Amino acid sequence: MSELFLSGLRATVVPILAARNALPTDVAERLLDDSSAAVRFDALRSLIKEGREFPDDKIKSILVKPAARGGLGGLFGTYPAVPADKEGEQLWERFTKLKLRAENETALEKMLADATILDVDVRFALDFRRFKTRAGTLRAAIDDRFQAEFSAGLRKLEQLLTNMDTLNRIRSIEEGMRKEMVRKGTDILCEKNESADLDRIRRVASSGFVPFSPLDAEYFKRHGEWQDISLLIEVLGRSDGSLSLLGGLFDDDKVRLIAEAIHSIGKTRFPLARRTGPHLVGKGSRPAATASGWTRWNLIPTRCAHAPRYPSTFPTRWSRRPCRRRPQPPSGRTVPPRRCWRPWRTFPRTEARLPPWLCRRSQPPPSPAATASGA
Repeated sequence: MSELFLSGLRATVVPILAARNALPTDVAERLLDDSSAAVRFDALRSLIKEGREFPDDKIKSILVKPAARGGLGGLFGTYPAVPADKEGEQLWERFTKLKLRAENETALEKMLADATILDVDVRFALDFRRFKTRAGTLRAAIDDRFQAEFSAGLRKLEQLLTNMDTLNRIRSIEEGMRKEMVRKGTDILCEKNESADLDRIRRVASSGFVPFSPLDAEYFKRHGEWQDISLLIEVLGRSDGSLSLLGGLFDDDKVRLIAEAIHSIGKTRFPLARRTGPHLVGKGSRPAATASGWTRWNLIPTRCAHAPRYPSTFPTRWSRRPCRRRPQPPSGRTVPPRRCWRPWRTFPRTEARLPPWLCRRSQPPPSPAATASGA
């Protein structure tokens, strides 16, 4: 088997085994050197659950691997320094976030009292743990893009540092730090999944101040409205800051998440158009009548006059659903119950009766006189 197939197999099986606590220890240790950062992350978490301890620098070295750069750009030195693994960096941040959230609230308060503007992860971990009491402050800071909070933290840092070069460097990266803070604060709102934050998250996503996050798509998937479809399409076309000219257009995970969010938003409207069609003006559970007095059921293939309420979107020549009730012939003779079929009918429902040439049992039996005469 090819290495590509095996890597895909590991990416599918390892998370399942890790979630069930069924990943063997020796296998998990070998997977720490896997080429996939997600596999290394699941193997690392499995070992930590079993009681293994790793220092933070060791965990970061396991998750973040330097990405090799090829091509002529690296040969002539036109590329910048070799970047770290983007997926590994994201998983390292996720590991740090989960580790801080696992701490008790008292320890987080002590850590926050000694933290500076450079240690924002502690603050967001406490916001997540005490969301009910700290939600108002977090929402106000997101609306302000953390300008007031960053200025207060910078004044506190000026009292601790005497080196002006360090302060000037921090001021030069103020916008990047505030973007990171807005992104982390918005992620908490998306994780808490409250519909009251829809307008706020919509403003953050439409401003383009922060990059796309998978949590945004998950939030719009649950609470998005019809107007958010155009916003998600716009977010899909934005560049993700990579060197590629196409940006995130061919990011499979990003495309899949946004497509799922768009489908979740639009599926509440799509069935209405499927059931009634654009040429019908009525609303409700039953189909509306057209100008000629026909209903939607007369324009689709059915078996009898008692068709199911909602037909198939793409009907075939012969319907595959059994009729609910067998229509009786005009003579009033009882017809034995069985499944009857009929082709495409386009006449009004009030005149829709099963033709005798399609169902032999609906024909009246021949009279004895006609049988004796040979008619």
